[in-house]
Amino acid sequence: MDQKHSTPPLKEALKIIPDIFGMRLNEQPAYTVLEKDGDFEIRHYEKTMLAQVTESGPRQSALEKGFQRLADYIFGQNTKNIHDEESHSEKMAMTAPVFHEEKDGNWLISFVLSSKYNLTNVPRPEDSNIQIVEKNAKDVAVVTYSGTNTEDKMQESKTHLQTWITARKIKIISEFYFAQYDPPFAIAVLKRNEVMVKIELQG
Repeated sequence: MDQKHSTPPLKEALKIIPDIFGMRLNEQPAYTVLEKDGDFEIRHYEKTMLAQVTESGPRQSALEKGFQRLADYIFGQNTKNIHDEESHSEKMAMTAPVFHEEKDGNWLISFVLSSKYNLTNVPRPEDSNIQIVEKNAKDVAVVTYSGTNTEDKMQESKTHLQTWITARKIKIISEFYFAQYDPPFAIAVLKRNEVMVKIELQG
């Protein structure tokens, strides 16, 4: 299917200004902090709806392609059927963060969908490569870091998180994945990034 990139509505475009300065106005998934230790946290997330796409190639180019596909979906390349009436497209609000993780040599890129959506009312993507999934509640270990998300910085932060988890003898039950809260044009020192991994807590 040919991809036609949607133009973000004015309301979304105006959000670019605070985004430059790390002022995050977009909805984020709610969570409860169970433990905090400097830049490290253990969090509990409730159910979360995600739009996901898998892209091949180097991480940065895959992330850019995946982001564009998902942004097109958010900004109207979707259909929604309400009460069996005629289907129509729906512009959806942007959220944060954007998740990405390596899967079998490819990259899985995910947008968090607004909390108002569930599997019965979420708009269907026109792009057949996009999958809508509902993730169950989970506990995760997280480390937060700032700056541009270089490969070295990502791996260094992943190692720090793994060392912190190992010292607490916490069981890891997923692969590590990354979260970016800010666009590339945001001031680097103000950018928020995270490494996350699903864990199993005792008791």
